[in-house]
Amino acid sequence: MINKYTICLAVFATLVVIIASDNRFCHMNSCSKYGKVHTLCKHPTSKPSRACGTLHKSKLTAKEKQDILNAHNKFRKFVASGKEKRGQGGPQPAGIIPPLKWDDNLAFTAQRWAIQCDWKHDSCRNDDRYQVGQNLAKKSGTNGYFNNMYNRVLQWYDEVELYNPRNVKKVKFTKETGHYTQLVWGKTTHVGCGIANYYVGKKYVTYLVCNYGPSGNFPGEAVYKTRYNKTIIYITIGIASVIIIIGILFAFFLSSEDYCLKYKPCDNGELHTMCKFPTMEAGPACYRLDSYDLTKKEKQDILDAHNKFRAIVASGKESRGQGGPQPAGIIPPLKWDNELALVAQRWAMQCDFNHDKCRHIERYHVGQNLAIRGVSSGYEKDVANGVKDWYDEVEFYNPQHVQKLNFAKETGHYTQLVWGKTTHVGCGIAKYYDKKYYQVYLVCNYGPAGNIRGMPVYET
Repeated sequence: MINKYTICLAVFATLVVIIASDNRFCHMNSCSKYGKVHTLCKHPTSKPSRACGTLHKSKLTAKEKQDILNAHNKFRKFVASGKEKRGQGGPQPAGIIPPLKWDDNLAFTAQRWAIQCDWKHDSCRNDDRYQVGQNLAKKSGTNGYFNNMYNRVLQWYDEVELYNPRNVKKVKFTKETGHYTQLVWGKTTHVGCGIANYYVGKKYVTYLVCNYGPSGNFPGEAVYKTRYNKTIIYITIGIASVIIIIGILFAFFLSSEDYCLKYKPCDNGELHTMCKFPTMEAGPACYRLDSYDLTKKEKQDILDAHNKFRAIVASGKESRGQGGPQPAGIIPPLKWDNELALVAQRWAMQCDFNHDKCRHIERYHVGQNLAIRGVSSGYEKDVANGVKDWYDEVEFYNPQHVQKLNFAKETGHYTQLVWGKTTHVGCGIAKYYDKKYYQVYLVCNYGPAGNIRGMPVYET
């Protein structure tokens, strides 16, 4: 029979285990020999510091942990494959950078430091296995927390732009690139992170701490072994082995896609839509997203509607216009483009009825038309109605401006729709309930972009 004495004994035993565990860190030689105190000794409980103000979150979700790990490994693979063209003086060399594994012990210590809300590195975080490195990220604002873990890791990785590839074989540590070199350190095998979301000084602060083992950034050591050195080792085994190894590495490093690396920021300094929103997660403005995928038939209906209207104008049969009918001209039919559609779909899922600020792809600059139609009784079935809305702006377009575009918001959808040099279109959709209406939000991206001032809408 369990009585209160048994319960007390069990609680006492648990406390002994916890205290013993913390005491172990108080006597860790790798800290004490340098006169430093381990974080788990200095802060033996999970009570947050007063510096946190109001602490709202002190635990990463399983998804957030996976997002952090995936981001690390995507960036490590990208550098290892030799595809990173940025760098202070040239691209980064390919090398041997194995994927990281999540480590709960590293994460436990990182979490303990995160809830101190102290924007600096803790003095000692080593464990029995190895010395431990650390990256910190902090972002604050007045509109809420910043829990996109991919973007926090991206902050560290983007330091690659400032790193001189000549210093890969022998690290040159600087504060400006130290996060990057730790992130891609070849001998690091594990990572574990902690978080603190807290409100202080009228600001929402997200503080991410990631600990790495074994630690990187050792002066004089290589950031990672370059692929050239590894290839020399394999040559001694034989040509066949070289071919096999290269084949395996090629498949391994190209197995995943990283949108922030594929889609660079635009000239206006804005992040690309695919980088800014790297997952298929709906934006907060959607409230309740019910559907976000065009069917094969809907794609065809949208394409057919575009080409029907382009053909009418091209044939000279459009009698509407501000001051007369539209002239006949050369307006070839559009083709569907899956890459344009991918980017359009990602923007549609934000349910933001504004143009995204960076949507270009490698082949060309990209134009865009938006349409939103909401009713209270249910979703409108014909998604191509949005295309007709754009085309009906023809009524307000002056045909004298066909040979030299006079852009206006009232007719910009129409001129993009019939732009003669546009060859491809791809669209995305979001059907969502906003507490009042059932909204159908259609986004169509066009390449090459139209509506270039001073250029003809189409050749007459």
